[in-house]
Amino acid sequence: RQHSVKNALDAISGDGIVAVHDAARCFIDPAVIRKCVETARKTGAAAAGVRTKDTIKTVLEDVITGTLDRKNLVNIQTPQAFDIGLIKRAHEKAEADGFIGTDECVLVERLGVPVSFVESHYDNIEVTTREAVLAGGARAGESIRTGIGYDAHRLEEGLPLVIGGVEIPFGKGLLGHSDADVLIHAVIDAMFGAAAAGDIGAHFPCTDEFFGASGVSLLSRAKAIIEAKGCRLINIDATVIIEKPRLAPYIGSIRETIAGALSLEVNAVSVKAKTTEGMGFEGSGEGASALAVVTLGRIKT
Repeated sequence: RQHSVKNALDAISGDGIVAVHDAARCFIDPAVIRKCVETARKTGAAAAGVRTKDTIKTVLEDVITGTLDRKNLVNIQTPQAFDIGLIKRAHEKAEADGFIGTDECVLVERLGVPVSFVESHYDNIEVTTREAVLAGGARAGESIRTGIGYDAHRLEEGLPLVIGGVEIPFGKGLLGHSDADVLIHAVIDAMFGAAAAGDIGAHFPCTDEFFGASGVSLLSRAKAIIEAKGCRLINIDATVIIEKPRLAPYIGSIRETIAGALSLEVNAVSVKAKTTEGMGFEGSGEGASALAVVTLGRIKT
């Protein structure tokens, strides 16, 4: 962060006020930004923050050694606003001293210049963890949406068998216009269903563009389509129904492939394999099918 801010400051000339803000703090109130800038015009330096609610202890080797008076403690956020000349001097001194600070305030403090405190809001959170993403979604009024997808393909001799983006050794493969990845196609349909974005055929029709296309490449494109509608993936639960071959040895690789294509944690992707004990077209070895349930979050606009 310090080096990035220094590079930005090097590109600025002239006098005035500059404000530094973390892009991850996307719930900042514009009124707080204005107050920080106005205060910095008067005092030279100002930072947004909130009063500490927790009891703060000092610890030495896992033993509590004291309690700090929280009346004098604040949690500093961003924006942090400064006179341009002042913050440039602070960065120059830090660079000369080889000092790395956790924010711009500490660099200014090292010059002996006080930084004014501007009261902010507790929901000006930094969205950098999974927990913060969930809290941010709730803050933004995110709704939870669910979609169901289904696909089936015929098994034919001499074709590669690709399921969940993983090629599985077998004498037969699934027949289709693309790579006929029955699992990924079901997942894509469930994604589109949850986003109310039509179906896989509407976005990836049987045209030359998609002839032989890999399911993984379609999955990445489907992700971009639902994100353009304000949706984000939360969880996938899918089942492949196929009599042979056994998929158990490949489930881990399949989950990792799907998670990687969708920028999800692997524990957000569940894949199961079932047989029909000889019943139906799956049981006879004529084909395979897949079912998928996808959970999305959508921010209200």
